[in-house]
Parts: sequence; C-alpha cells; structure tokens
Amino acid sequence: MRQLLLLLARYRNFFLFLFLEAVAWGLIQGSNAYQSAFFFTLTNNIASSFNQARESVFQYLYLQKHNEVLAEENALLLKRLAQHSIAGSNKRPDSLYTRGYSFIAARVIQNSVAFENNFIILDKGIDDGIEPGMGVITANGVVGKIRSCTKNASVAYSFLHNDLSVSARVKRLGVLGTLKWGRGNITEANLLYIGQHEKIALGDTVVTAGFNAVYPPDLPLGVISHINYGSSAIGGSAFLDLKVRLSTNYATLNHVYIVKHKLAEQINKLQQQAAIPKTD
Repeated sequence: MRQLLLLLARYRNFFLFLFLEAVAWGLIQGSNAYQSAFFFTLTNNIASSFNQARESVFQYLYLQKHNEVLAEENALLLKRLAQHSIAGSNKRPDSLYTRGYSFIAARVIQNSVAFENNFIILDKGIDDGIEPGMGVITANGVVGKIRSCTKNASVAYSFLHNDLSVSARVKRLGVLGTLKWGRGNITEANLLYIGQHEKIALGDTVVTAGFNAVYPPDLPLGVISHINYGSSAIGGSAFLDLKVRLSTNYATLNHVYIVKHKLAEQINKLQQQAAIPKTD
C-alpha cells in the first residue's frame, strides 16, 4: 500500500491531468451534439476494432479444436460410405465384413516427401486402438500404412515409399493391377500388371480394390494420365506402361484417418497359414 501511495504522489500531476481531460470531454459531448456524435462514433469504432481483434485471436486458438471435431465427424461419414460401398458389391450387405470398418481421426505431426522412403508421424497410438499394419487414408485417397506405434503416437509408411504398393482397380473396366510410386514426382505413380489387351483410356478412374482389410474398396487413387503401349518397366511387353495422376496431395497432409477392421487379424492369420503374399 505504501508503494502505491508513493506512486500516486509521484505522478499526481499526470493523474490530475487525465482526470481533468475526462471531465472536459464529458462537458464537451454533453453540451455539443456534433462533438457528442463524434466521440460516440470514435469509441464505437475503437470497441469494434478491439472486438474483431479479440474474435480473431479466439478463432485462431479454437481452430485446432474445431478441426478435430470435424475430423471425427468425417470419420463417421467415411464408415457409412465404406459400408454402402461394400453393400453394393458382391459381398453380403449384412456380413461382418461390411460392418467391420471404422475410422480413427488423426493429425499429422510430421511428414516427409523429399526422400525415396518417406514417413508420416501421427498423434494417435496404442491407447487409441492403433496397431501396425492399419491403413491410413484421407477422403481423397490412400496416404500410407502404420509401421509402428507408441502409446500416443504412430509412424506410418507414406505411399511415397519403396516398400508400399496398393491393390488397385480401373473402375470403368474392373481391371485389377498394382499401384506403386515411382520415386521423384510425388503427384504420379505407376499402375502395374495391366495387360496390353485392356482398353485403358486417358482419364480412367483408378480406385482401391478392397481385397483385404487395410483399405476400403472404391477409395479414389487417381486417374490415368499416361499410356505407353510399348514394354512396361515391370513385366516387359506383356503389360502396359501406365501412369496415374494421384488424387492425394502428399505435401499438404494435415488430418488423416486410420482404417480399422474387425477381421484384419483373422485375414492376416489366414494369409500366413496359406502362405499367400500380402497385397494392400
């Protein structure tokens, strides 16, 4: 209290000046309509600017939370879409396979695109039900596959990785192949093992085949952007050399969805027992 009194005593002239200024402003706006309107407009503008600045700060602070809520809602929509897609295929609509898909929203903590083998770090881990081998997607297509997990984070192979390939289907024809990144260009991949006799056209849509529990069927992968009827780099003259313009922008990943399926463990055990090569 003593320090406060000393401060007031030291700056008493300044505080007196401010008090008299406030009284003068009150007298002016009380007796002069123009000055009163001017002062009212000025204070409103200042208050409005302050409120807008405060609202912008609050929106920035809560934007991440809003994004997470939207991501969770989108995960539910993706689940319904997957069920609808499988129900429209030759699988029984009431099967466990149909009901088995669920999606866990996650945020990208770190992402690389500049290397031959790229990885993505996500903010969900074992405590969230994440396990190695689960697929990672967005609404635009395949992102990668979980490699390892800790309690609260996961590392995923990016699709831009030499060890990752995806079972694909040309939607218009139903022709099956394998989509694999060819290094260098992160917007393009190679569609492999499509025979020379197939009537592939530029612009044909390529989607996931959905042969296992890693990725849902009919998830967009991209469109055919290049056709070479000469020898394919893999398979020689028996297959077309096809390029696919990818639907996923790997340089701007933010929120993704981790794919979980009730039958994943059973399918993996059957593949191991029958020595069937795994395809994503």
